[in-house]
Order: sequence, then structure tokens, then C-alpha cells
Amino acid sequence: MGPVAVDVAPVRTGRVELTRPLVASVEAAVRSTLAAEEGGLVAERLFDDGHAVKKGQVLVRVNTDLLKTQIAAAEAAVEALKAQIEQAQAELERAKLEVERMKPVIEQKAAPQKEMDNAVRDM
Repeated sequence: MGPVAVDVAPVRTGRVELTRPLVASVEAAVRSTLAAEEGGLVAERLFDDGHAVKKGQVLVRVNTDLLKTQIAAAEAAVEALKAQIEQAQAELERAKLEVERMKPVIEQKAAPQKEMDNAVRDM
């Protein structure tokens, strides 16, 4: 018998990992439903996938720019309505004064009843 052929390779240190492909399925141990008090676009996510979270823990921050714009518009509408109310109250006071001013004139028959009726109607 003659010489045997041998392959030679340099020695290296390292970790040997033995792997075996397996087929499996994974299911969550616990499922939770999330709900938000206000809608909007998520601006920041405050949790990592796969990590446990606690009840009441803030998970996301919502972009509030749209809500702030809507609030500002609603506040402006309220102020405009307040101005309209003030104007209507001023007009009512003016009409009341006009009626009070015309009462003596009507009572003395110096002005027609129609003018008094018009003043009351305009009130």
C-alpha cells in the first residue's frame, strides 16, 4: 500500500454552529386591542417590537398640528360669534331707546301709530 493523499488547511479558531432548518409557526401569548382617545398621524413610536408593554403605558405620540389648527379655528369662530352677539345687543338697545323716545310722541298723537309699530317691529 502506498502513501495516502491528505488535504491540509491552516488551523483557525472560531465558533462552529450546527444548524438544522425546521418549519414552525409562532403565535402571540397575549393579544391586545389598542385604541386612541384622539385620531391623528403617529409622530413618534415609544416601544420596540417584541417587548412587553404595561397597561396605561404611552405607546405613540400623535402629531397634534392639525388638532391645534382646528382648535384655533374654533376659538376664532367663537370670538366672531361673540362680536355678532355684542352688535345685536347694541342694536336691540338702540331699538328700545327709539321705542321709548317715540312713546310720548304717540301718546300725544303727534306721530302716527304706524311709526310706533315700525319701531317696535325693528326692535
